[in-house]
Amino acid sequence: MRKRFSAGFVVAVCAVLVGPSPASAGQSGQTPRYPTESQMMESTVAQQHVETARAAATPGLMEEFERTCTAMGPQRPALLVEMAGQTRAPREQVEPVRVFDNLYYFGFNDVGSWAISTSDGLILIDALNTSEEAEEILIPGLRQMGLNPDEIKYVLVGHGHNDHVGGVSYLQHTYEDAQIMLTGADWDLAIAGERTDRPRPTRDAVAIHGQKVTLGDTTVTLAVTPGHTLGSLGFFIPVTHNGASHTVLLLSGVLQTPTPEDLVGLERVLNEARSMNVQAVLNGHPDLFYGQTLPAMQSASRNPDMPHEMLYDSEQFGRYLTIMTECSRARIAAMGSH
Repeated sequence: MRKRFSAGFVVAVCAVLVGPSPASAGQSGQTPRYPTESQMMESTVAQQHVETARAAATPGLMEEFERTCTAMGPQRPALLVEMAGQTRAPREQVEPVRVFDNLYYFGFNDVGSWAISTSDGLILIDALNTSEEAEEILIPGLRQMGLNPDEIKYVLVGHGHNDHVGGVSYLQHTYEDAQIMLTGADWDLAIAGERTDRPRPTRDAVAIHGQKVTLGDTTVTLAVTPGHTLGSLGFFIPVTHNGASHTVLLLSGVLQTPTPEDLVGLERVLNEARSMNVQAVLNGHPDLFYGQTLPAMQSASRNPDMPHEMLYDSEQFGRYLTIMTECSRARIAAMGSH
């Protein structure tokens, strides 16, 4: 059963949210990505969804509810601090972490890359921010954990923002047999680039919803979750811990559903998570969903024979999926779409 990671964190997040208008999170002239706090409070339909989510939170999931059912939903603490006009803490590199028997994390305290070890090589998810980070952090990290970079067969990229795709160009040129996969819309975003001073990747394989990427004894199922970007991906990943098999969902974006169509896409994926008996949700930003999850990830790495702190039982995670769904519905209702 998952333990609580950050006592008091929710209160701090909610306090930050009172400052800037959530609508300002979108670019000028674009449709707001979130309702305002007042829109959430004043919408009868939104509050009905909030109350359904609150009921699903009892017992034991009130922290998840409070973190998910704000106007902006779960957000990275560094971004919330920045939106409040404060200076975010500097990014810190962390030691590689073996999160599950076959799933590893590399990078920083706020963004990273994942590696899945299989019987026939490695599947990477995301590639850090730059070619230098891929070369100097990701590849040495793989070796440090006993994984051979020459066995990289796939690089699955959650979306086209630079902190996920920035190291892909280096991997393409260094490990030429590795297949790179993004959705079509996010290939366009990755190639256009947020930063002109960084090498861009070359278009490779196009990922689609429901696609299965099989390598040796492991199959990762891809799920398109538009909202954060047009083609953000989620990944259903089979993992093992203490000899037991589990399925986790790694979402690349946050729970952004600025349009009803995006909400339909998210609900489809959350329903699939329910049917696949998923027991944990992860993110390329380890400080997103639960608060700072690195301590729990590191604890699992240090104590592989202990119960895993990030795993829910099936009944708990089913209720957590209800919370995610109802809070996303509430945001859409608050923006005037039902």
